[in-house]
Amino acid sequence: MQFRLVALITSVLLTGCDSSEVSIVKKMTVPQDQTHTYETALSNRATCETSEWRTFKDNANREAVEYLCVLKNGAELLAAKRAWQIKEIRSEFQNYYQAMDQRIEEAKQHPAFLEKRVVELQEKLAQAQAQEAQADKENGDNDPVRAMRRAAVRNEMGAVASAKFSAERTEQSLLDAKANMEENLASLQREKERFQEDEKNALARIEKSYGGVVKATEVFQWSVKGEEVFPAWSGVKLQKQDGATISLNTNWGLTMRDLLHYRGDDHVRYALDIPGGVVLGQLNAPKPEAAHPIPNPVQQPGSSKETCYQVKLKDFRKGMGEESPVNNEMMNEWRAECGLPAV
Repeated sequence: MQFRLVALITSVLLTGCDSSEVSIVKKMTVPQDQTHTYETALSNRATCETSEWRTFKDNANREAVEYLCVLKNGAELLAAKRAWQIKEIRSEFQNYYQAMDQRIEEAKQHPAFLEKRVVELQEKLAQAQAQEAQADKENGDNDPVRAMRRAAVRNEMGAVASAKFSAERTEQSLLDAKANMEENLASLQREKERFQEDEKNALARIEKSYGGVVKATEVFQWSVKGEEVFPAWSGVKLQKQDGATISLNTNWGLTMRDLLHYRGDDHVRYALDIPGGVVLGQLNAPKPEAAHPIPNPVQQPGSSKETCYQVKLKDFRKGMGEESPVNNEMMNEWRAECGLPAV
């Protein structure tokens, strides 16, 4: 009889541990799975170091309930994530710096390249002029009128006109490159410095989010009005060594659905957004995939190879007319100047 009385008293005390609001929330059916209540969905989780339900007043002074689960290995996983992200950011920006250094070096070498091209094109122009002069001499003796017509056409679209245009265009590019060298190099240096500032800010954001975390707590909150329950917020609260707390939002529906399907470590990684390659306790994370380097042209700093070629073609059309023919020799000269293969 005494044993039954003690058991009855204990049952009454345990039943009275939860506030009415907590009891209301616990017995509510989970929208993501009608076979679960919030109590069955959230209770007895092996991945919680500790867990508790409590009531509080929200910002609108409404009755609210929250469930808190201190995640096992949460701080350690976030430390590994922090190391992974730092290494990834540094690797990515290192690729940027290498690309920028290459572009700076190419900008320095560009005038020398153009000087060489000018000499080559002037030699081709001289050869074309010599060949045309010889042809004029041979044809002029037989038909002077035809020779004059050929000379007129040649001046507009022949090999000499093409060679002359290419040489003059390259000479102008050389003058522009020399005149703009200092500003181009300064612009590239400023761009590199912007990348350095971006890297600094990215590392600071990682440190602010995950540096010095000592505890990670998964939280679900509800607003309660009478017998009605409304999901209010879900997320993770990170407690840091200096006493600061950071709240990270998660999607309520997706997080609850994941919890119902993966109640173990997989859900902890999901809640903390841990990348698949991050290994618990492995602070030196595997090298991430290299970021795509900044596109940089071979011969025309600041523009792509194809754009470089299209600019030359457009300039030719503008000077000679939209219907002016372009022979293969001209096309290949422009493509060579822009670092493209011959056609």
